[in-house]
Amino acid sequence: AGLGAKGSAWEAAAAAAKGDAAAAKGSGRFQAIVTCFFIDTCDDLFDYFEAMDNALEEGGVWINLGPLNYKKDVKYKLVWDEIRAVWEGMGYEFLRESQVHTAYHLPPGVKMYTEQYDAIFTTARKGPRPAGWGLQRTPP
Repeated sequence: AGLGAKGSAWEAAAAAAKGDAAAAKGSGRFQAIVTCFFIDTCDDLFDYFEAMDNALEEGGVWINLGPLNYKKDVKYKLVWDEIRAVWEGMGYEFLRESQVHTAYHLPPGVKMYTEQYDAIFTTARKGPRPAGWGLQRTPP
């Protein structure tokens, strides 16, 4: 079966990742994880970070696009530099990082409200764990 073909290993792996990201189990099952307008949707950033890190194999790549538009009751509201520092502390190397302006617009007269974000677009590769590593559940 080809990539994306019904019944393929890819389809089974992707289906296993649907739902609550923090509840996803597994250790090094994926070569890549892509998050889009996602990491700011959590109750606890560190739950997301731990679940994504556990699911990604060493040498795997995390690709992320999205703003940091946290809900009011989120436990930690880290800025991007703090998030990058947490991931670097877990052994990730950032290969690409850029800011992307995104906007949702409909033709004039169709919608009176529009949203715009300055999002971060990154690619990071998971390296070996640093000596003495432990995910610190507090901002850097």
